[in-house]
Amino acid sequence: MKTNTFFKWLSVGFMCMPFWVSAQNFTTIQGKVIDASTHHVLVAASVQVKGASVGIVTNGEGQFLIKIPLAYQHDSLRFSHIGFQPAMVSIDELVSHSPKNIIRLAPAVYNLKTITVRSGNALELVQHAFENTVANYGKAPVQMTGFYREMIKKGNRYIAISEAVLNIIKASYNSLSSDQATIFKGRGIVDHSQIDTLFMKFQGGITSALSIDVMKNPFVGGTPIDQIGALYNFTYDTPEMINNRFNYVVDFDQRPETRGEILFRGKIYIDAETEAVSRIDFNMNVEKRADASSLFILKKPFGVKVDVVSAHYVVNYKEQNNRWYFDYSSMEVKFKCKWARHLFSSYFTVMGELAITDHSRNVTPIPSRDRVKWNDIVSDKVTNFKNDDFWESYNVIEPEKPIDQVIQRISKQLKREEAKEKKELKSK
Repeated sequence: MKTNTFFKWLSVGFMCMPFWVSAQNFTTIQGKVIDASTHHVLVAASVQVKGASVGIVTNGEGQFLIKIPLAYQHDSLRFSHIGFQPAMVSIDELVSHSPKNIIRLAPAVYNLKTITVRSGNALELVQHAFENTVANYGKAPVQMTGFYREMIKKGNRYIAISEAVLNIIKASYNSLSSDQATIFKGRGIVDHSQIDTLFMKFQGGITSALSIDVMKNPFVGGTPIDQIGALYNFTYDTPEMINNRFNYVVDFDQRPETRGEILFRGKIYIDAETEAVSRIDFNMNVEKRADASSLFILKKPFGVKVDVVSAHYVVNYKEQNNRWYFDYSSMEVKFKCKWARHLFSSYFTVMGELAITDHSRNVTPIPSRDRVKWNDIVSDKVTNFKNDDFWESYNVIEPEKPIDQVIQRISKQLKREEAKEKKELKSK
């Protein structure tokens, strides 16, 4: 069995107006979400307008910045994270304390005596959840606005960042149609002095972020759901609360007899009430596999040995008005590169994440000429970082401090290179 092509990363990607709010007609709120017990920050916590489709997730430091249409300015924001009790805070209160809002989520405590805890065959529960896909995720396509970010690190240094606001048509779950996406706004920057140009361009990041929707493309890696029992072991883990809803947790790993293949391991979270998959967190079993690089690398420079250190994926779904929606996905793949005649190896990390910030049933198809393709390279399609108002009213994941610093550093580097080129041209 070969893993699905949505895991391909290249070694060596129109205009459609988002539909939900025009510039300036919004209220901005900033803050941080933390664990009330430990005071640790909560990464990828959901921040959503109560009863509406407008939302975002916190960054790697638990920070959020959300732009709220004026129609909702007197409503509330709902904060939630896996394993914690959700919190509801009025927007008026949050505005008065922004940007110093600290949202403390208490760990979820639940009484198992009042809940029917499933036992027995975990595989059957997983198969049943996938059989309920159309009932839980719907037959109709959905138009979405999303924020996509991809980053490349060499060691601990960020050397490339690309960001884009996307228009997305999420195809119905009972059809073979593919999702559609187009870039509305984008920006990016690359430190050419640090990057290995033939190796570290990231191909198909946006399509990969959409394709790891396992409910649209089951199972992980594209394995048909009726074959997963022959490839994986499934066992029950400790149940969890997600958004105040009880979830069964199922661990899976490939069977010992399939060790010749590169498959996956991870956890599936299944909502007890609807038997919908609410989250899946999984890794590709690439560790110490010399053949793993061929699953990701389409081209590489001559004389470079590439090993895949790890490959981690997360997909989240959210429930609204008795329907579940694709909400967030992230990918992180780490590579070890050894050049011939070089004493030391270099380590690269390629990361991509997609957060859905709004959705609507009013669907306008995207012309084929404007759609993002599987072989598009986002960093080649977006321009350099420019002004602070670039994103206007569009919700984006708040950048982390290291990202702000690298933007400044790379910008200075680019200016130095530009000045050097001008000086060389004058000397000629």
